[in-house]
Amino acid sequence: RTRLLALPGGRAANDPDQPKRPERPVPVKEPVKPRPAPKPSEVFPPRRKPAAPPAQHSMTG
Repeated sequence: RTRLLALPGGRAANDPDQPKRPERPVPVKEPVKPRPAPKPSEVFPPRRKPAAPPAQHSMTG
C-alpha cells in the first residue's frame, strides 16, 4: 500500500500532490492578558482562630 499514514486533513502523509506540512503547526493564539496577582487575603484567608495550628483540612467552614 502506498498510503500508510493518514493525516487529520484526510490526505495521506506521503501524498506527492500535497506540499509538505510542518509536523507541529504553531496555533495562532490571542494575546493572553496577565492575571493580576491575587491578594494575600485570597490566597490565605484569615483564620477564625489566630493561634490555631495549621489545620489538615484547608477547605473547612
